[in-house]
Amino acid sequence: MPPENTNEHLITEKEFAGMIKRSLTTIRRDRRQGRGPVFIRIGRHIRYRIADVKEYMAALARMSAILAGVRLLVMNVDEFF
Repeated sequence: MPPENTNEHLITEKEFAGMIKRSLTTIRRDRRQGRGPVFIRIGRHIRYRIADVKEYMAALARMSAILAGVRLLVMNVDEFF
């Protein structure tokens, strides 16, 4: 296993909430429910690695594209009836 990058930049939960335009309460609720990016607990503080945030946001984008495709497919099927 390669050594971890100890210089990797971490962001706070408040910074993460601001990045995705969600409230801190929503971020915390999502984390408790197992949603959101991988997080690191340092004492009582929560931090996110930038790489994990990017991965999470890419997954959301992929899911949005999949859902848009499903909606388009349903719309096309409805044209036949």
